[in-house]
Amino acid sequence: MRTRPAPSTTPSTAFLLLGIIALAGCVVGPAAVAPGSGAQASTTIPEPTGLVSATPGPAAATAAPASPAATLPGDATGSWDRLGNMSSPRWAFTAMELLDGRVFAIDQEACNAMSPFGGPPHSPGPTDILDPATGTWTAAAALNATRTGFVALRLPNSHVLVTGGNNGWYGAYSSTRLFDPATRGWAATGLLNTARLSLVGTLLADGRALVAGGAYAEGYRDEADFLSGRASQEHPVRTAELYDPNTERWTETGSLVREIVGGDAYPLPDGRVLAIGTAWSTEQGDAQVYEPVQGRWTVAGRLARLPGSVSVVLADGSILVIGGAGFTDHRPVATVRRFEPDTGVTREVAPLPAPRTGSVAVRLADGRVLVAGGTEAQRLESGLDAPPTATAFIYDPIRDAWATAAPMPFAVNPGQAVLLASGDVLVTGGSIPRTEALIDVCEPDAVGWTALFTLGTTATD
Repeated sequence: MRTRPAPSTTPSTAFLLLGIIALAGCVVGPAAVAPGSGAQASTTIPEPTGLVSATPGPAAATAAPASPAATLPGDATGSWDRLGNMSSPRWAFTAMELLDGRVFAIDQEACNAMSPFGGPPHSPGPTDILDPATGTWTAAAALNATRTGFVALRLPNSHVLVTGGNNGWYGAYSSTRLFDPATRGWAATGLLNTARLSLVGTLLADGRALVAGGAYAEGYRDEADFLSGRASQEHPVRTAELYDPNTERWTETGSLVREIVGGDAYPLPDGRVLAIGTAWSTEQGDAQVYEPVQGRWTVAGRLARLPGSVSVVLADGSILVIGGAGFTDHRPVATVRRFEPDTGVTREVAPLPAPRTGSVAVRLADGRVLVAGGTEAQRLESGLDAPPTATAFIYDPIRDAWATAAPMPFAVNPGQAVLLASGDVLVTGGSIPRTEALIDVCEPDAVGWTALFTLGTTATD
């Protein structure tokens, strides 16, 4: 599952950005990604035409009919049901299914950290819990302090672990917090051996949590220190650590071969972990594989991932990289690539039926991949982002073919997609483009819209 925080912008470049923003007159992203305040966006977000009210709750889950079914390979059908909205709009966050079937969401929103425009970080917003039985989201306790660029993982004991990240002043955290779904509250646990932000992490097959890479930074003391023009230095780290839920302690394991500051980590079917660094100025990012038994990292190759692309681990352990937009022209592409970690080979496979950037993708229970939402067109001449799409597709890796699925009940750049134990897929949150160019805004128009995709059954079931 892909976590969607935006990459950090170092403070040394923030002041240069201000001059560019003033000339361009367009919406500009934030300096760093952080937990959200839960506040409404500054402009009114229209509810999708012909859909249920924005009021969350059971009524929202039943008022709108399911979208029309689409015929898929194997005589399967897919449809969407609209659920209640999140308790607060969210556009950059992490979401996961809890062991009891509820869904947990926590903000990584950019405007809750220092932006290039100055001002102290916002207070962290509440976490969100969805009850799929009622289609209702309810707010739960917030983290104790602003945090962005962290790793969040569900442990085997049902707790959610949050560790590392940016304190909102560009300083790195070593602290780790645990969310208890039973009490809906947070508690402290063991500290990382090395404070780090923009780290990657995932859960191992034995239930331990692995984090790696990132960068250490002291950050700023306060707003005056930030506005002084002093650069906050980030120092990349290659070390990796393991968290044992039984002892609540972090221990060091083998270090990365190459630095990774920002990126993703994916558990592979054979128990290994693939970590991929973010490519800031080129498609190619380092791909490294961790072997838990030996506690050792090896380089798997270079993986091509465009900005706005989404990656999914297939059943055979290969990685599907879908869509994205060009580094220079920001034009969405339909390109799909498949990366083999064991050989380091990347090959192009069947392209998307339409270009796509900013979508979500999930491997379904039957091994196929659902891709939904995002943007199909280039930025408008006004500098504003093009409207998103509601369309969805399903990829069959065995046939190397795409099919059109039922469209979502709304057009959006989705925030997160979660495969549930039931086999259904929850798509929630995200953003829609602003209708006017604003300079001093560091977030898009966030939404809390939520829908559930059901693949259906085949004719032979």
